[in-house]
Amino acid sequence: MTVAQYLEFADHLGLAPAPPEWRLPQKPWQQTPPRVALGLGATKPANLWPSAAWTELATRLADKHGAERIALVGGPSDRATAEAVCARGPRGLCNTVGQLSLQETAGLLAVSDLFVACDTGPLHMAVAVGTPVLALFGAADPCRTGPFGQAQAVLSHPVPCAPCRQRHCTVAGHPCMNELTVEGVWQGLNARLSDL
Repeated sequence: MTVAQYLEFADHLGLAPAPPEWRLPQKPWQQTPPRVALGLGATKPANLWPSAAWTELATRLADKHGAERIALVGGPSDRATAEAVCARGPRGLCNTVGQLSLQETAGLLAVSDLFVACDTGPLHMAVAVGTPVLALFGAADPCRTGPFGQAQAVLSHPVPCAPCRQRHCTVAGHPCMNELTVEGVWQGLNARLSDL
């Protein structure tokens, strides 16, 4: 894991051992705290989970917890996915995609009970503010960029080509992410929530 490698470098320099500490500025979230926040995006297309899967997951979550307790999180480039989820999924989702600053995103994540996302910046922000995560990994290597201190929270579908660390999938059907089922994510999500 990258953070551990940086800590080893500090050890090599002879610095006193200390656990990592994040001081991520936050703007307090003023609305209903989300039961579950969903991080729809990723910088690398190979790390994306299909929008249809996000829609089905959001629908299941809304049926169980109420749509107003489900927040969609992401940057401006994730707006199309958020629009698809809102158009095909339950009404009343808290769609913040492309609308929040980094400090506002940190504030939302800090009051969420759980954050579900692929390998993306907000996943690591959630870890930094102390929010439990469920990390969906395929092309990305969780041993390198997984959620620090929450290795048990990584969910993946084993395929021979993963993790490839590629920006774009070169395998027909993008099996590492497209075969990561909603049912499997749903079970992992509920297991994480029951541990809280």
